[in-house]
Amino acid sequence: MSRRRKLLLVVLFLLASCLIISIVFVYLIADDPPFLDASNVQVAKYFISDLAMRKEPDWTHLSTHLKVEIQKRCPNASVLGCTNDLIQPTWGNLERTYFGHGDGDSVLYYTVWSHVPSNFVLILLIVKKENGNWVIDGWRGFTLGQGDNEDSKLLDGRRHDNEFP
Repeated sequence: MSRRRKLLLVVLFLLASCLIISIVFVYLIADDPPFLDASNVQVAKYFISDLAMRKEPDWTHLSTHLKVEIQKRCPNASVLGCTNDLIQPTWGNLERTYFGHGDGDSVLYYTVWSHVPSNFVLILLIVKKENGNWVIDGWRGFTLGQGDNEDSKLLDGRRHDNEFP
């Protein structure tokens, strides 16, 4: 076999390998997990920011189930009624929100506050797909970070700090 033919076969093999890897990758993320969708990360950041400013968040991105639970269980039938006591005044002002990790139905955010500069406050949003859109279905956290091992328990549901509903 000529050198030119061998080179052509190697190039074709590499192209086919790249195509197969691309197809597998697209197949694995085809369901658009909430933590990979930039628009959902933005919705979550606005939700957290509204809570930090003591402003009622937009209910458009809340699940039907969460809306019912808020109306039944929260003071003034509002998200703020259930979260006001979770956000400590001693934390100061919200400065930044960073996407942390996601596992399909839970998305962990690290938040930085003006009076807690050396630690993160963890806020986890529980999400689900409703009518083809990702919506917020609950939350847990609103606690200071305790290190990767403990923080991962919040993400995978082994810790239920301030969980609602």
